[in-house]
Amino acid sequence: MATLWEQLNRLYPEILSSDPHAAINGTKLLEKVRGRLDGQYAENTIRQHFSVMSQDATSAIAKIADGHGYYLRKSESRSGERSTNSGNRQDLENLLAGILS
Repeated sequence: MATLWEQLNRLYPEILSSDPHAAINGTKLLEKVRGRLDGQYAENTIRQHFSVMSQDATSAIAKIADGHGYYLRKSESRSGERSTNSGNRQDLENLLAGILS
């Protein structure tokens, strides 16, 4: 089974707009992804993934700079880049696993 990170990254292009002006808040995003995930995940776990993934330049989700809302990161912005915040996706997943366990 794919990790939550992988599942969310696959769903974002179907759900999020690439226009930051059309960003959606975390509650709306949670509603859109919840029924499409394999496995049972707590709301806080999913929200934490939104937040951490939006800070990772390699993920498909981005957060608007001034305010609340998520949008689709342009693929050319994330291709081949590594996260400058904590090294790589596996590091972030391990961090999340430690926080949420």
